[in-house]
Amino acid sequence: MEILTITNNKGGTSKTTTAQSLAIGLALENKKVLLVDSDPQGNLSYVFRVLNAPNNLYTLYTGDSDINNSRYRARIDDKHEIHIIPSSQKLANADNEFLKEPYISKGCQELLKDNLDLIKDQYDYIIIDTPPTLGILTLNALVSSTSAIAPMNADIFSLQGLTALNEKIQIINKKLNPNLHLKGILLTKYNDRAILNRDLKKAIEQATEQFNTKVFNTYIRESVAVRESQTNGTCVMLQYPNNNASIDYKLFTKEILKDREVKGNE
Repeated sequence: MEILTITNNKGGTSKTTTAQSLAIGLALENKKVLLVDSDPQGNLSYVFRVLNAPNNLYTLYTGDSDINNSRYRARIDDKHEIHIIPSSQKLANADNEFLKEPYISKGCQELLKDNLDLIKDQYDYIIIDTPPTLGILTLNALVSSTSAIAPMNADIFSLQGLTALNEKIQIINKKLNPNLHLKGILLTKYNDRAILNRDLKKAIEQATEQFNTKVFNTYIRESVAVRESQTNGTCVMLQYPNNNASIDYKLFTKEILKDREVKGNE
């Protein structure tokens, strides 16, 4: 099984859209998927109608719920579903709350890992959405994961943020999670007709060679339908399954599945 953290310390890079679309895509491929909403904004939880669930990631961290009663079923269609651990607005104070006792003694960076270890064998994939920071919530996600995926726009600011993210992953790999690596960069809101986008794509590809990672073959095209689905409180994959962005996310899902198949045959 794989545990994938969707992360970038820059906002507006489609992390949540990528997390939910990948989870839906994998479920439609008949994979067992657990989605963890580690972003205090709770957008994933809102889409899957579990935003105000009494048991959530916050109560899991505090010990007021356990991993079994903090998971909820979310239907994709008549044949497919995912499980989700919802977020809570109380996680907005996570850096202040969990970087103190008694959590320091418990291993505050492994609060999520300790819980996921109990149930991870029940899934093919666990996907963790994270806030646009490199704080304790993202640290917990990366310590729990086998790899990270970084959605990013083809702009210079995203390229600068990639260096900080890679440095964080390398530190965690050496000190806390030797299995962690940056699986790849997913270009989002991409317009292949724009010369600037194409030039920055080349610069990003060159940068990833230094980080021992790659840019995924699939890129997610810019689409108004993504914003429309967000406004409607749903996911583009569900509301507009034939839209360009939905088609791209389906291709990205197949690339993730193929990558795992290749790794398994090595």
